[in-house]
Amino acid sequence: MHFDSPVRITAIRIYETTGTVEAATQALLWIHPKNSVMPTTVSDSLELASLLVNINSANETIGPDTRVRVTASGLDIELPAGDYWVSLTPRHNYGGTPPYSYHLVTTSAVVGDPSAAIVACTSNSTWTYPLAPSLYDYVFLY
Repeated sequence: MHFDSPVRITAIRIYETTGTVEAATQALLWIHPKNSVMPTTVSDSLELASLLVNINSANETIGPDTRVRVTASGLDIELPAGDYWVSLTPRHNYGGTPPYSYHLVTTSAVVGDPSAAIVACTSNSTWTYPLAPSLYDYVFLY
């Protein structure tokens, strides 16, 4: 995300498909200054208890589809102007029986750098574009 001037973030919203995210009550919120086209942070630094925030979710109809709006509210995050990597990752069960929830992507062109994801099965810094060769921005509102 890019901010032309200092900001105070009080809420962050993402959109996911229906499935497993509705049961989530917490998410990991990671905000880090952007210093390259791909994050370099090690995965175990993204799963710290200090990054947990409470979330709520609600179904929202967008056109013909129902999506889940996931919101972390009550935040008080002040950031100076600049570019940031921002990730809100709900803690919910991806395994088991489908349907699984997954983060939605925008239908517009990528703004800035494409959204990246980390392969976090072990402690590493293997960031990737999960939908490559297509590159997307994930839906994100603040």
